[in-house]
Amino acid sequence: MDERNKLEVFLETLFLEHGPEEFVENLSFLMGAFVVSKDGIVLGASEAFLKMVAYERDTLCGMQAVQLVLDRHKYRLTEIFAKNHTEPFRIDLLSRDGSPLHTRVSPHLFYVQNEEYRLAEFIDITETQTAEVDLVRSEEKFKAIFSHGAVGIARIGLSGKWLEVNEKLCEILGYAEEEFDALSFADVTHPADLAKDTALIMETLANKRDSYTLEKRYVRKNGEIIWGRLSISLIRDSQSKPSYIVALIEDISDLKFAEIEMRELNEKLERYSFIDGLTKITNRRMLDDSIAKEWNRSLRAKTALAFIMIDLDHFKNYNDHYGHPQGDECLIRIATILNNIANRSSDVVARYGGEEFAILAPHSNIEQAARLAEICRAAIEAERIPQATTGDTHLLDIVTVSIGVSSLVPSETNSAAELIEAADRRLYKAKDAGRNRVCSN
Repeated sequence: MDERNKLEVFLETLFLEHGPEEFVENLSFLMGAFVVSKDGIVLGASEAFLKMVAYERDTLCGMQAVQLVLDRHKYRLTEIFAKNHTEPFRIDLLSRDGSPLHTRVSPHLFYVQNEEYRLAEFIDITETQTAEVDLVRSEEKFKAIFSHGAVGIARIGLSGKWLEVNEKLCEILGYAEEEFDALSFADVTHPADLAKDTALIMETLANKRDSYTLEKRYVRKNGEIIWGRLSISLIRDSQSKPSYIVALIEDISDLKFAEIEMRELNEKLERYSFIDGLTKITNRRMLDDSIAKEWNRSLRAKTALAFIMIDLDHFKNYNDHYGHPQGDECLIRIATILNNIANRSSDVVARYGGEEFAILAPHSNIEQAARLAEICRAAIEAERIPQATTGDTHLLDIVTVSIGVSSLVPSETNSAAELIEAADRRLYKAKDAGRNRVCSN
């Protein structure tokens, strides 16, 4: 006797022993179930089924089974009954309060005294089906976003190969969709950004992160470099194992290039704010900042700090005779000479104001600073820039400078102002002594 016949004999015996109403209750291995006659009349139902459809037993028994089905499924149920289908199927029931129930039905045919009966086991799959519908809708929404998104979207395999790309990404990177089959994410990444991107992907695959965002450069098919904002999310399977990567790529080239241009402009403006516009050496503002920093550094290190003040002799005569454009050229030549001589990385050569220049010389005592000043004076004299004598026998026929030098070891009892004032006093002492000389005491 095959399994089917064994079941039929069992059902027939149980039916005869308990009658149709108690018959279903004795099938403890079933969940919600009812039994109907060949004509589709409900003869009995389990407590679980009564609870599922919210009917009383007396009300349910005697009803046509099709009355428990949503209108759109009534014809289908009638057809199933007529053709004696015994394969599981899905159907929507209507509970007594009017709410629909999504169920999966496992039907069994059996015979009692040559009369045909149908036993149907119902499993409520409402939550499952709702989740399936939500999933389908979610997938449809994702496909719509994927296909027509305003940003590039791609699925990337764990090996780095492109699995799927949308139209926007093709537009951003300049490749046709089919061309991505032969590419990996590394092939379109700028070499300078590849290591950083790869490291983040490896961290993601190693469960150290689930996502990351990165601004990086891409190389388009035509070789053009563009900037993109990349957002990566790792997608896992039902066992939480990494499955693939979803990448969102936004072209931010215009924004990035504007940002770079603005940064370069700001750096240039900041640089220019510390540079004398005429001579292109450090200006007074930068000199003041440097003095404060070097003073504190020398205070901590207990090392000498020297300051040298330089003034062009009789420069008013020069300007009056040759004119201000020529005077500007003279100042540029002097600045260049000073900058070339005081060329240690710690030295600061600055235009102090008008025809005055200054040199800040860290780690220099008075003797060292005086030697540096004398070298500067002699180099300017050797340049032999013609001076306007205007018949004054006290003037040399070349441009010269007078220089005052001071040096201090910073302490709690002195100040940077004293250092500058001492150099300034000695500058005027050099002028009073006949100019074209260095005074350091």
